Amino acid sequence: MIKYILPLLFLTINCLAITKDENPFALKINQETFLTDKSGVFIPSSILKLVPGNAVKIYLIDGTELNGLIKSTEVINSEIVKVFGEITNKNNTGFGFVLTKDAIFAGALVFRDKNITYKINYSESAKGFILVADKSEKIGS
Repeated sequence: MIKYILPLLFLTINCLAITKDENPFALKINQETFLTDKSGVFIPSSILKLVPGNAVKIYLIDGTELNGLIKSTEVINSEIVKVFGEITNKNNTGFGFVLTKDAIFAGALVFRDKNITYKINYSESAKGFILVADKSEKIGS
C-alpha cells in the first residue's frame, strides 16, 4: 500500500508546482539586456541574442542612459544579424544595428525630432565600438 501512496504523493506535489500561474513575458526588475557597458562600449555578443519584445539598455559615452524595446530582428543566411528598436525614455528615437559573421559592426541611433544621429565607430581609447554624434549632419536641417 505504501508503494502506491508515495508515488501518488510525489505526483500531487509536482502537479501543484506546475499549476503555478506566472506570466513568462512580464518584465521584471533588471531584466534588460545591456547593449553597452556603463561607459558606452558595445557588447556585440548581447545583440546576437535579441528577439522582438526584449527590453534593452544603451549608454552613450557621456553617461546618458537610454532604455529601449526591440521591434524586429532578422538573420540573413546565418551570416548577418539586423536588429531594430525604439528608445522608450526619449521621444521619437530609434536605433538599428547590423552584425556580420566577418565581424563587421554598424548601426545608428537617431533622435528624429532633433535631427541628431549617433553612428557606431570603433574607438582605440575605449578599445571597442561606441556611439559617436555624426558631425557631418547639419543640426536643424
